[in-house]
Amino acid sequence: MTFALFGFDGAPYISLPPGLAGYGVLGLYALLFLMALLFTLRDFGRLTGAQWFGFLALAALSAVLAQMLVVRLPANVLPPPGVPVETQPPGLALFTLMPAFLAGGWLGVGPALLVGAAAGAVRAAWETYSFITPLEYALVAGAVAACVQQDFRGFPAALLRHPSIAGALAGLLLWPTLYLSYFAYSGTIDLSGWDYINSLVGAAAVRRIAERVRPGSLESAAAVFGAVAVVLALVAR
Repeated sequence: MTFALFGFDGAPYISLPPGLAGYGVLGLYALLFLMALLFTLRDFGRLTGAQWFGFLALAALSAVLAQMLVVRLPANVLPPPGVPVETQPPGLALFTLMPAFLAGGWLGVGPALLVGAAAGAVRAAWETYSFITPLEYALVAGAVAACVQQDFRGFPAALLRHPSIAGALAGLLLWPTLYLSYFAYSGTIDLSGWDYINSLVGAAAVRRIAERVRPGSLESAAAVFGAVAVVLALVAR
């Protein structure tokens, strides 16, 4: 296991998919992102001046945290088909999605989409080198924000309003989409290509789920400590 406090080593780089199927997957992600953004444009119209400042600050913080405190756990990741290189295991950035989850709870689904995209863009430039990554992170952030913002009645709906639970559910339900994102950049669909994809998904799935659970847990804990601090301040008066 390795740990990097600052993961912005090397020059940023993002590549296009190597084949037509990859462009199809990228187009599907882009379409879903644009549809989600169009349906949530009203969230931006409700922002006050202070909230606009908070949105920009969270987007900037999201870009920084995306490559801070990166943990790499041991994993048996195969090299790309036909390329004799050693592939490093996917990294787990501990606080990648925390600003996006905060934006979802405070500002709405639309701002959460863009804050998540900011984190994904940095992860793409220094980690995955894929144009799909910003769209994937944006959609996850939007899904969690939609769960937190919904106002349905009942115990299940109340559970989904907790960022840690919404993040865990998003991670568990959406991890199969890793097959799509890695397939788009595999460049081949033969058995060696699928072996490579399976090794990447196996290494990345737990890390992606952890990226979605940890920010929600910390956000919930921060809310609890904040409430306790307010109560103690009132009592101290």
